[in-house]
Amino acid sequence: MAGDAFTAADISVGYALEMARKNVGVVFGDSVQAYVTRLRARAGYQRALETCHATRRWWTS
Repeated sequence: MAGDAFTAADISVGYALEMARKNVGVVFGDSVQAYVTRLRARAGYQRALETCHATRRWWTS
């Protein structure tokens, strides 16, 4: 999102894209799919998802 740097914006947008795909069935074009694939490969993004999933009790209560 912010050039070549990996930022919190990438995590936020990446999570929104993941939810759109999973919950709404959005099909991404090649460039968006490539972006999501690169995000999934990043250790920082994986840690952010782990944290989100570990604390998502707030979402379901």
